[in-house]
Amino acid sequence: MHTRSRLHVPRRMIRGATGPLLSFVALFALPLLGALTLDTNDFAFWALLASISTIALSLDFGGTALLTSRYHFASRIATHIQASLLSVVGALIVGCVGVLAWVVLASTTFAGTTSVAEGILAIAAMSLAAAVRSVLLVIAQSSLLEGWISIRNLAMAGHAFGAVAITSVWLLVAPSYWALPMGWLLSGAILLPCCVIWFSVKARRSPHTIKGTHELNWVRFAMLRTVNTLVASAVLQGDRWIVALVGGPVWLALYEVAWRFAALPRTLVQALAIHVSADVAPMTSEHRDEMTQLVRRSTTIVAAVAVLGSIAVGVAYVAFTNLASQSSNITLFVLMVIAFSAMAVTSPLSIAGTTVGRAAIDLPYAGLALVGMLASATWAILDGNIWIFFVGYFISLLGSVPIFFAYAPRWVRSGLERRKRNPTPAPTELERN
Repeated sequence: MHTRSRLHVPRRMIRGATGPLLSFVALFALPLLGALTLDTNDFAFWALLASISTIALSLDFGGTALLTSRYHFASRIATHIQASLLSVVGALIVGCVGVLAWVVLASTTFAGTTSVAEGILAIAAMSLAAAVRSVLLVIAQSSLLEGWISIRNLAMAGHAFGAVAITSVWLLVAPSYWALPMGWLLSGAILLPCCVIWFSVKARRSPHTIKGTHELNWVRFAMLRTVNTLVASAVLQGDRWIVALVGGPVWLALYEVAWRFAALPRTLVQALAIHVSADVAPMTSEHRDEMTQLVRRSTTIVAAVAVLGSIAVGVAYVAFTNLASQSSNITLFVLMVIAFSAMAVTSPLSIAGTTVGRAAIDLPYAGLALVGMLASATWAILDGNIWIFFVGYFISLLGSVPIFFAYAPRWVRSGLERRKRNPTPAPTELERN
């Protein structure tokens, strides 16, 4: 890697993170506003809708990952169609699973005054909204790979700010958990046509060069990525359902507020790391050393950001809970922010692995964390003690991180070896810089 390229790694990371970070700034306020305007039962159901949305956006059957991996090695149109279909189907399936889970929860005290039918309709609306956003995320990722940051920011940040505006007005006029899915859905319906048209116009003016060959079976890739994402989603999003089952609405409301703050460093790190995908996407087997240095430097940067971010959000969490007279638990928060931030440091290597076609790169360590999570959840349910789950869950997350770094570098290198360049390839972004 050239010296100038090394100096520009932070700049590229910040550039690629702009859209996700603006989106997060906008959406971070939503749960807090919901906590202030809704009663405990409504906010608990709001939290479940939020978890369904998050899972649906990550469980895209490998749509955005497939797009990134094949973008420079296949037809742009075909890759977009495949990625969008995989993403939409994933979001809709999550909605179906959410409906089944709600039917079970609706028979418990957690349901409060929410009927089975109304809960199903709200979950369906949230799933449809997530499907729309998943297509926007495909457009945003391809815009990142092309360097069209304005389209990326509109698809991500524009949609987020639109959702916040609609949801906020809804909450002020008629406080209800319906504000969340309808805010997402209406904003997406407005922005999706705009982003599709803008990207299409830019694409017609920009020739698409296939840089080489990549031995990748897209069906197998999608299946492996789906399994990988299912396990990772269960680990990072299933916690709310367990807390709801063991602790009830009061514990879930407390957990949701703490989670929103503790997840901030992780979200920031993942947003910064996403530009690794743009840098690695056009690389072939001849760029092995270049990729290794890129991942190493990116990991160092995000580790520093995670540490500093954890300290900052700790202060913010204490300040918010005191000023808003919200229930808090410092011990729970500290366990949470340490575990989440440690897992976030795996992001650059994980993204590089997915980009070169290793769809299941997170599966071994995420699977280990899931086993620990389920074991602690079972013990907590049998004993009726929510703290058994908290301690077991966060220890499982932390313990899985060293295992990831033990095997992942080898997986990434082997994935890169399957990429062969054309005789006269176009330069990579790092080489252009």
